[in-house]
Amino acid sequence: MISNEIKWHDLEELSQRELDLVKNAYNDYGDVYNNSKEIVGILWNFIEGDVDQESWLFMLFLSQTRKSTTLSLLSIIRRHEVQGFLMVRHALEAAVFSCYTLSNPVVEEFMTKNIEGLVELNDKGKQSAFKWLEANYKTHSDLIRNWKTKFINNMFAHANALTSFNNFESTNSKYLHSYFDIQVTHITKAELWFIANVTLCLIDLFSVIIKKQGKIKLVNGIEEKINELGIDNERIKNVMKKDERFAKWL
Repeated sequence: MISNEIKWHDLEELSQRELDLVKNAYNDYGDVYNNSKEIVGILWNFIEGDVDQESWLFMLFLSQTRKSTTLSLLSIIRRHEVQGFLMVRHALEAAVFSCYTLSNPVVEEFMTKNIEGLVELNDKGKQSAFKWLEANYKTHSDLIRNWKTKFINNMFAHANALTSFNNFESTNSKYLHSYFDIQVTHITKAELWFIANVTLCLIDLFSVIIKKQGKIKLVNGIEEKINELGIDNERIKNVMKKDERFAKWL
C-alpha cells in the first residue's frame, strides 16, 4: 500500500526511511539477508596483501564489481528493484572485464586518447572479454550470459509496464506514485538469494583465475569460508522452494 503521508520530494526524509529499511532488514528477511550480506562482504575481502602495478586494470574493474554488487544488495533492501538488477548487470560485466585483464592487461582495448587528449571508450575489450570467458570458463560464461540476456535484459534493462507497477497504485480514479517499491516480502527474499548466488559465482570465477595466474594471493582460509556460505545459500534455497510462492523465482 502506497502512503500519502510521505513527502516524496523530501530527500532527507527518503534517505532516513532508506536507513530504517537497512536497519530492519534482518527482521524483515531473516537468514537470506544475512547470507547475502556475508557473501557480498567476502567480495571485498578475498585478496591478500598488495597487488602489483601491472594488475591495475584488474583492480580497476574489481572495484566496480564490488561497488555494484553492494549497491544491488542495498537497492533491493531499500525497495528499488530495477536499480538493484541494473547494478547486478553492471557487476557481471565489470567482473568479466576484471578477470580478462588479469590475463590481458591491454588498456587500449577499453579506452584510448584521441588527438585532443580526451579519453574515448573502446568496445573491443568488452567483446574480447566475453569471448575469452566463453572459450576458457564456459560454465561461468553460460551462467553470466543467461542472467544478463534472459533475465535482467528482458525485465529490467528498459522501462516497461510490469516493473512500473512496483511503485504505482490506482484506487477510485486516484493515482498514487511512490519512490519505494511496494513491499512483497517473498519476492524480496528471492531477490536477496539471487544476489548472493550471483556473487558466489563471481567469487568462484575470481578465485579460479587468480590461482591459475599466480600473480595474486587469496586470503588464507577464504575458500573454506566461501564453501560454508555456499552450503548455507543452497540450504536457504531448498527451504524457500517448499513455499510455492518462490517456485518461479528460484
